[in-house]
Amino acid sequence: MLDQTELTTHATLALLARYRLEVVLAVRPWTLDGLPETLRALAASEIPVTLWPMIADREGRWASVYNAQAFAPFVPELRACVAAAGLGAYPVLYDLEPPIDVVARIGEWAAAGGPARSVRALVTLASLAPGPRGCALETSMRLLADDGVEVLSAVAPMVLFDSPRGRRRQVFSRLLGMPEVDACRTITVMAYTSMIEGWSRRSLRREDAVSVLSFLASRARTRWGLRAGLSLGTVGPGALRDEPCYRSPDELAVDVAVAASAGVTDLALFELRGVLEREPERWLGPFTAPHAPVRVALTPRVRALVGLLSPLSRA
Repeated sequence: MLDQTELTTHATLALLARYRLEVVLAVRPWTLDGLPETLRALAASEIPVTLWPMIADREGRWASVYNAQAFAPFVPELRACVAAAGLGAYPVLYDLEPPIDVVARIGEWAAAGGPARSVRALVTLASLAPGPRGCALETSMRLLADDGVEVLSAVAPMVLFDSPRGRRRQVFSRLLGMPEVDACRTITVMAYTSMIEGWSRRSLRREDAVSVLSFLASRARTRWGLRAGLSLGTVGPGALRDEPCYRSPDELAVDVAVAASAGVTDLALFELRGVLEREPERWLGPFTAPHAPVRVALTPRVRALVGLLSPLSRA
């Protein structure tokens, strides 16, 4: 989410190039004009880029079947802008989440009542966010893949409780408005331990959040194999402005080691602004440092949470 002019400063480009990191670049309708210049600056520093389209907040911001008719047309508009500038095809990330106003409401309930109330909030999601349901997003993703464009998706962790087969049994995917992700090269699970802990109102501790991460990493690897990825964080506030953040880079280092031990090595960190403001070398170091294998057992609290969520996915 870093402003494109800040992203392309010499210091930031040098930092990203030194750690050989890819940028997942948020692109919104009002930032298209400056996009070609930004992409050229990143290319000149040999920094790979994935484009992360998002529309206006009043239209839901992220992609879901609830706002598919508004979101899907922005992807070809984005690609046309890049092509008109004579630039090549870039991978595209679909951030698959319910509309931002619904996510904000669920976050408020989570903060007010802990995990149990969050689960109850999810069950009422469909009625809270009515909208057009259809295959516009799936069509958009498949068209990109058919055109040779790498397609990625970011998904909520609850979808890992759904059955991998049979749409009718994919309760959480349907509630969250998530389309099929068959066309995606990488499916990245948003496994933010800082938020898992912070929004639980002390129902879950740091050790529980790490246990959740290990569970999600293993399940994602089993479900999607080498296509599984994890998004870690957070290092700075996101769209809701109040997301709980890591206390130190040491917590990130543990999370990276846990993910890698589960066989998930496609990792993202949210987000760059927070990294630049808080000792960037210490935050980026865990992504290139070697890690000893880590084994993490389910804590009693996480075992209870898994037991609570699993029957819901079979409803």
